[in-house]
Amino acid sequence: MQVSAKNILGYFLLLAIGLNACIFKKPEFPFEPSISFRAMSKKSLLDGNGQVIEDSIFLDIDFKDGNGDIGLSAGDTTGQFARRRPDKSFNPYYYNFYCTIYRRNKFTGVYERLPLPKFIDPVTNTEFESNIHGRVPPLLDKEKQAPIEGTIRYNIGGLFYDVIGINKKDSIRFEVFIYDRALNQSNVITTPAILVNE
Repeated sequence: MQVSAKNILGYFLLLAIGLNACIFKKPEFPFEPSISFRAMSKKSLLDGNGQVIEDSIFLDIDFKDGNGDIGLSAGDTTGQFARRRPDKSFNPYYYNFYCTIYRRNKFTGVYERLPLPKFIDPVTNTEFESNIHGRVPPLLDKEKQAPIEGTIRYNIGGLFYDVIGINKKDSIRFEVFIYDRALNQSNVITTPAILVNE
């Protein structure tokens, strides 16, 4: 299954999520979600001269959750899952899959958070930074509670390097965590590095 996500903080990025999950009969996991890195791959789009225009990066993240309350439906946009809080500020629980890019500093060797392009929020008239976060759809019916584990495939598509400022053969990696519907945050993981814009 693929789910496209378009958000006010990421106009130029297309997100897709593929999900594969298995339900267990007996509780085996804590109710707080836990995640671990499984795999990462890359698909490049080339121009007529064989130069990379953009990359799509696929993250495979394994997860476990004791009651299966992972995922937000298309209608989960009010209350605690509304895009904005009453004061019009951004609500962090609107997304349930958080992904941040880090790029290796070629001089220090340290991975630093990569700032993404900024825009003006039409509602608050304030500047904000785009992002590559997304919304994983429900894995179980909301009425059901069961231990669940599986793999989330997260497609970070449309990484236009001239737009986000990634240079030839930059080394990047990602920091990832998720929320369940009870607003429990998972552990934070860091992926291995990958060379992009080769």
